[in-house]
Amino acid sequence: PRYCLEISRCEDGASTRLRDCGSTSRQKWKRDGSVIRPACSSSLYLSDGMIMKGSGSSLKFESSGKFEIQKNGKCLTNHHDPRDGELVSFRNCDRARKTGTGDWFWN
Repeated sequence: PRYCLEISRCEDGASTRLRDCGSTSRQKWKRDGSVIRPACSSSLYLSDGMIMKGSGSSLKFESSGKFEIQKNGKCLTNHHDPRDGELVSFRNCDRARKTGTGDWFWN
């Protein structure tokens, strides 16, 4: 993938943005059951495009290959063709599927 999901900092309230993929630890993620956590902390989780502190919220996703990240029937995506620095949030899955912007990959 050309763009990766990156956290702004490893703390509660941090934002997530699309960034050119690189080797930074802020682009590393781990799966904890049905929760996605930044690799830097087991007490933080991905929620609505933000990083929150706590046990996490249940997401629906697959463990390998191309997948969608879903919550309450919406998909984690950006607003249009990816751009460096763009914010992500949960939006309409049909539109994300049509444009391919809701596709994620485990590296």
